[in-house]
Amino acid sequence: MVETHEQVAALLENVQKVLSGEHCRPDMTPVSQTQILVTQARAQLKEAVAAAKLQGYIKALNNYAYWKGGVQYVGSCGTTLKEALKQAPVNCSRK
Repeated sequence: MVETHEQVAALLENVQKVLSGEHCRPDMTPVSQTQILVTQARAQLKEAVAAAKLQGYIKALNNYAYWKGGVQYVGSCGTTLKEALKQAPVNCSRK
């Protein structure tokens, strides 16, 4: 999550520079440049949140897996930890 905070801080710094005229492109208004920066930042933050969600999901699977007969399982349906980890990206992308 530190990366996300740094991204937000960088966005705010860039927006401030644009609005102050420091990084203003002559062919664009400050508002247009700000909109572009915000759109780019949203995409980066969305990726960062998805990565953090997947990381948390994998950590939770590992934390709550249990051992039975020398194999780690998750849940109560006989799913092995290895199988669950393979499905983690699919399960995390569901809304």
